[in-house]
Amino acid sequence: GDRKEDKYLSFYYDNKGALHCGCSAEPHYGTIHLSKKVCPGHHCTPDYPILDFDEKKKQCFCRHHPCWDDKGVAHSCTDPKFPILRYREDVEASGKVKSVCECLAPMSAPHGEL
Repeated sequence: GDRKEDKYLSFYYDNKGALHCGCSAEPHYGTIHLSKKVCPGHHCTPDYPILDFDEKKKQCFCRHHPCWDDKGVAHSCTDPKFPILRYREDVEASGKVKSVCECLAPMSAPHGEL
């Protein structure tokens, strides 16, 4: 990403485990464990941005963001200070799993470190 719009860090690991970093117009949130250890060589597109693993089929795939249709609600992050939409699950005391969609700040290096 050499375009001005490409202001968010993106990354993936290739089949040999080497890290590839770049810039993207879309903010991204992903786990190193899934990207490096479980699904090396896979990276997703803005339409299907979430890298996941199907336990039954034993294969990696890209999915729609679960917060785009959270029981009929389409979540988005409009504050430029918190542009990254993240999905997580909380387990309540009763054992019920609660879906949580939240907006995160982008990762950035302290000034002078890049």
